[in-house]
Amino acid sequence: MSQLLISGYKIQYKISEGGMSEIWYAQNALQKPAAVKILKADLVNNPQAVQIFENEASVLAQLHHNFIRKVIDVGSADGRPAIVLEYLEGKTLDQYFKEGKEFTQDQLIHWWNEAVEVLQYIHRKNIIHNDITPANFFITEDEHLHLIDFGLSIEAGKINIAANGLQRMGSLRYLSPEVLQSPSTIQSSADSYSLAVSFYQLVSGKKPYAEIKDPLELQYKIVEELIPAHELVAPWSFLLEGYLYKNAYSRNSLHKIDINKAIDEDQTLAFTASPAPVVQPVQPVYAPYPEKKKSGNWFWTFLVIMIISALVAFAINEEKLMPYIQKWMGTKEPPKIEAKAPVENQPRPKRPEKKESNNLPIPQSTDTSNMFDEEDTNIKIIDIAQKELEVKTLINAYYNSRTDCDKMSDFFAPLVRQYYTKSNLTIQEVQQECNQYHNKWKFVEADITPSSYIYKHQNNGKTFVDFNVLYKIKQKEEDLWIPYNIDVSALVDNNNKIERIVEKRIEKL
Repeated sequence: MSQLLISGYKIQYKISEGGMSEIWYAQNALQKPAAVKILKADLVNNPQAVQIFENEASVLAQLHHNFIRKVIDVGSADGRPAIVLEYLEGKTLDQYFKEGKEFTQDQLIHWWNEAVEVLQYIHRKNIIHNDITPANFFITEDEHLHLIDFGLSIEAGKINIAANGLQRMGSLRYLSPEVLQSPSTIQSSADSYSLAVSFYQLVSGKKPYAEIKDPLELQYKIVEELIPAHELVAPWSFLLEGYLYKNAYSRNSLHKIDINKAIDEDQTLAFTASPAPVVQPVQPVYAPYPEKKKSGNWFWTFLVIMIISALVAFAINEEKLMPYIQKWMGTKEPPKIEAKAPVENQPRPKRPEKKESNNLPIPQSTDTSNMFDEEDTNIKIIDIAQKELEVKTLINAYYNSRTDCDKMSDFFAPLVRQYYTKSNLTIQEVQQECNQYHNKWKFVEADITPSSYIYKHQNNGKTFVDFNVLYKIKQKEEDLWIPYNIDVSALVDNNNKIERIVEKRIEKL
């Protein structure tokens, strides 16, 4: 391969090798260096591999940014497709990670901001990178980050060219849930998710789901189990959590970190081995557990199946079981509400079959009222005006008391079907979640826009409410408030308790 000439550059020696290609050092007659990327010989006759390789050259030709390696020319070397690229000296973040290199908060935040800048740029160009990992962030000798390897990138809303099997398994743990489940078309929020996973690794010093080696089990974990970003140091704990939601529509838009306010310059993050934290799995809401090869872990598989079966049985018989749960937890039974008797011999209209998945496929509308719909054949008689006043009073009181976690039982049902990103929590677990959050972010203000309240009353006496909150937060008393604009949806039951609550959109002001 050495001494081959391509576009005036003479290939000299191999620099590195990846899953699909080789990188060679080359120089032209003026001694100007270049990096020549060449498709591996065993993939030359693979149409999809060739398509991915050619796709990178096509995409790079459209992009002109300081943090993206420039493409010089395309051609062939030894009968294989080749791309002549700008030569960069340095290492990838993945290489630094494997070497156990230590980084300061200042460095990591600096690279986060550069990654956000370059991703915002390609997303404005309607391009999704589709392979964001530490291995694809190249750090040059002047400490700047470059986004590399655009082979799997796609145009937003178009078919994912890597959807049919030629995905590098080394990148699997960084993929978003929707890419695994519906890879034909994805959105830019998939890049945001992968960026957050990558920086979770860099900040924590361990790969997400590091203990999982089986690809099928890893896919299940990605779809079903939240990455515990809340355990990280500030500002990462609050920042990354907003990009790691399983529902693509719930993720925050990418934004930079104010480096002057967010860090302690003397603080260093070391990549040291540590035991993986115990993470409470969330209720499965996406897809069944993928079929695995038989192993000796049959007991745990059986236990998971039994738990899922119990949850399904509870969901089906919730109305019958809730009075007993309330009695067991020391609350009163729900008062009986007068109901209109159905007209005799008149068939009731069939309700459409309810889908349990809250996340995939991605809905085409921002109307979330259907996700709170409850099946009930009896129509409840309620005073609409009185109910809306009670709901509004409840929501206002909740946000004004949110720093007092002991009061959560005043606002939430004994079993909360959905509490922001988690499902089926007892009131005790809600209080624990509240305490965990406010131990890190103690000073909170929330102003609700009165005109934003929108109500939808359901036949079972429950009320869906949509509203807007101006939410302010600071870590320390002496800090300035950081304002956020948040759209919230909640379902209030006929006992005036919050049964579900989610944040649909979060925007930093």
